[in-house]
Amino acid sequence: MGPLQFWLLRYFPLHGLCPPPESKKPLHLFFVDVEGGQATLFVTPDQHALLIDTGWNGNNGRDADRIVAVAEKAGIRKIDDVLISSLSQRSRGRIAPVGGSNSGGNGFEHGDNRESTDAPTVQVWKAYQQLLATKKFKRLTAKPGDSLPIHGIGTTVISSDGAVIDHPLPGAGQELQEC
Repeated sequence: MGPLQFWLLRYFPLHGLCPPPESKKPLHLFFVDVEGGQATLFVTPDQHALLIDTGWNGNNGRDADRIVAVAEKAGIRKIDDVLISSLSQRSRGRIAPVGGSNSGGNGFEHGDNRESTDAPTVQVWKAYQQLLATKKFKRLTAKPGDSLPIHGIGTTVISSDGAVIDHPLPGAGQELQEC
């Protein structure tokens, strides 16, 4: 990916990939095969849903249909938060249908479109602007070092819009504990 990529680190507690001992339900991750890669759905123990990337607009809505089917199997009725890793058509192509049922959640991204000479990306950016105008979710531009307000998931942005954090995260370089 180019300089507009955006990644999160530390979806799990600092002590490793093990859930906290007091947790009775696990954090569920679902990887959905979409054009150009994958969409990832996080479902917290209290059924809060975070979707990372939404797939492509082609193939008669196949990618959005796959995401919706996975969400239904996970018992999710709405996507609370959507994180878009890039402005390309592969990542954001179907954000309106998938995010359209979203109400009161957040849309996380790296900032404005800078690929003004790529017609498909410009088209997706315009569609995204129309979705934002509906006020169905709040647009949040993430910067390196930010902690995103995602209910039930601790996050730290390590890279966004070509910039990276300027210090290692706590625990960096340590071996992960086994559960």
